[in-house]
Amino acid sequence: MNGEIIAIGDEIISGKVLNRNSNFSARSLFHAGYLVTRITSVGDDIEAIKEVLRGAISRSRFVILTGGLGPTPDDITNEAVAVALGLRLVENAALRAVLDSIPRDEYPLTETQKRKLTHLPEGAEVLSPQARTSGYMLRVGECLVFCLPGVPEELEELIRGQVLPRLKALLPSDLVILQKTFKVFGLKEPEVQHRLDAIEFDPNRVLIGYYPNFPEVHVTITTKGKNGREAQECFENVKCSVKEMLGDFVVAEDDETLEARVGALLLERGRVLATAESCTGGLISSMITRVPGSSQWFDRGVVTYSNQAKMDLLGVREETLRRHGAVSQETCTEMVEGLRQRTRAHYFIAVTGIAGPTGGTPEKPVGTVYIGTGTPEGTSAKRYQFKGDRIRIQLITAETALDLVRRSLILS
Repeated sequence: MNGEIIAIGDEIISGKVLNRNSNFSARSLFHAGYLVTRITSVGDDIEAIKEVLRGAISRSRFVILTGGLGPTPDDITNEAVAVALGLRLVENAALRAVLDSIPRDEYPLTETQKRKLTHLPEGAEVLSPQARTSGYMLRVGECLVFCLPGVPEELEELIRGQVLPRLKALLPSDLVILQKTFKVFGLKEPEVQHRLDAIEFDPNRVLIGYYPNFPEVHVTITTKGKNGREAQECFENVKCSVKEMLGDFVVAEDDETLEARVGALLLERGRVLATAESCTGGLISSMITRVPGSSQWFDRGVVTYSNQAKMDLLGVREETLRRHGAVSQETCTEMVEGLRQRTRAHYFIAVTGIAGPTGGTPEKPVGTVYIGTGTPEGTSAKRYQFKGDRIRIQLITAETALDLVRRSLILS
C-alpha cells in the first residue's frame, strides 16, 4: 500500500528546521506495512502546495501533509488544501467550542487566529477534537489525505493514535514488513559489505542496507512477506546469518546505543564504571548519563584537562608528565590507576590525546590518542592514531573506549 509525505514550511526548505516529522512518519508507516514512495518538502506557497498535493493524490492511496495548521499568517495548509481540492473552508463547531473554553490567559487568541484554526476544508474529519491543533482527514476519491500539525510531539501522537488505526481500518495492508538494525563498530563499510556478500537471500523478499553513521556503520535488514509466519521465518534466518558474519563488531541493535549495551553488561555482572577524560572533555560521561538508570552502574567521571588537574585529581606524577608528556602511555596508565585508587568502581576508562586542529608535533600528530582501560584483571593503555576534525576525533575516541570495556565485559 503506497503513500506519500509532504512536509510544508519555509523553515524546512531553508534548512532552519530538521525535517524530523517526515522521518518519524515514514518509519512508523513502514513498520505498519505501508510503503512511502516519495517525501516532498515545499514552502509556504499555496500554488506550490496545490501542485504537489494534486500530484500525490493522483499517484497514491494515502497522503500525509505535515505543518502549516497553526494560527499565524504563514500557516496556509488549510487554504492550500481547499484550493487544491476545490473545497470551501467551513467552521468546525467542535473545534470552536474547545478553543472558546480555554482561558485567554492560558492560550490568548484573536478572533482571526481562532478562525484560522477552526475553518477546515469541507468534509474534513477531525482526528483529535480536544486538541488545539487537531489534524484532520479527507477522503478524495480512493485516496486518504491526512493533514497533521508540524509540532513533532503533536504529530507523533496523532500518527500513533489516529493515522495508523484509520489506515489499518480503511486501507488494510497486505504486506508484513520486519526490520532489524545492527550497529557495527570497528569495520569500515566496504569490510561490512564484503562479509555480508556471502549470505544468499531472495532480493525480492530481503533488503540489506548499509548506512554510515560515524563512527559506526548501521546495517539494516528488511524482510517482506504476505503473512506473519512467512515474513518471520525469513527474517530470523537472515538476522542470524548477518549477526554471525559480523560477530563481535556488532555493538548494539535497533534503538540501543553502545553506551546502553555497556551499561546493561555492567548491570548484569553487578559492576561499576568510572572515567577520566582529557581530550574528550566529558563526552564519554555525557554519553553514559544519557542512558536512563546509568546511576546504577556509573560511579563518576572526572575531566582532567590540564596537567595540574591530572596531578590533583588522579595522582599522576609530575615526573611522568615532565618526562613523557600528558599525551603518553605512561600518563594514561597513571590516570587509570588514579581512578582505581580513588573509587570503588570495577572498570575504568582514561583518555588523553590531541584532538586538534592545533597542538600536534611530528612525534605526536593531531589525532594521537591514548586510551587506557582498567578491569579487575589489570590495566592497559594503547596508542591510537585517529583522523578527522576535532569532533570526529573526540567521537571515535569515546566510542573506542566504550567498546574496549564492552569487549572486556563480554569475555568476563
